Amino acid sequence: MKIISKAKELQIYNEGYYDGYRVALGEMNAKKWTPISEGLPEENKEALVTADFSDEEKKVGILVLEKGKWTNGYLSYNDVVTAWMPLPEPFRGGKR
Repeated sequence: MKIISKAKELQIYNEGYYDGYRVALGEMNAKKWTPISEGLPEENKEALVTADFSDEEKKVGILVLEKGKWTNGYLSYNDVVTAWMPLPEPFRGGKR
């Protein structure tokens, strides 16, 4: 019985995790990327960014704009960030 109970707990946890992920993706898809040439987010607030490391390597990540510089708290990414969008609100639970 304990194995079944743990499996059920894991299933409930995973369902909540994936529900939150689906909500976040839906919100992100509804929002549009803002090129940095058109504006910047609030200072000291995390944002989802697109970074172009080369013609073939583009990545998405979360950075903060501090004193006009994109950072993860350790490194500066000013010369690679090309666009940003606000992060979605966290999943709060509820019915599907």
